[in-house]
Amino acid sequence: MAYVVIPQAVRNVLPDLVSNTVEVVKLTSLASVWRCPKCSIPPTWQRSLTYNPSPIVLAAGVYLVLLWPVVRLMSRLEHRLGG
Repeated sequence: MAYVVIPQAVRNVLPDLVSNTVEVVKLTSLASVWRCPKCSIPPTWQRSLTYNPSPIVLAAGVYLVLLWPVVRLMSRLEHRLGG
């Protein structure tokens, strides 16, 4: 079982697991902003008054830094296990 079934199961589950993990990270932050609208109103007002998109760009950069290595690592792992 350890040499046949588990490696096959990991190969089949890994892409969905990575996709769901990345999606959960993205949706968790979206839900936190949605549940606390007062937390996001002052930066939104400031951005609309100064036309400064840097908070949004900063958030996108943080997501890129956090999620890109995870996606790349899992992609390499998928290729290693698949071939």
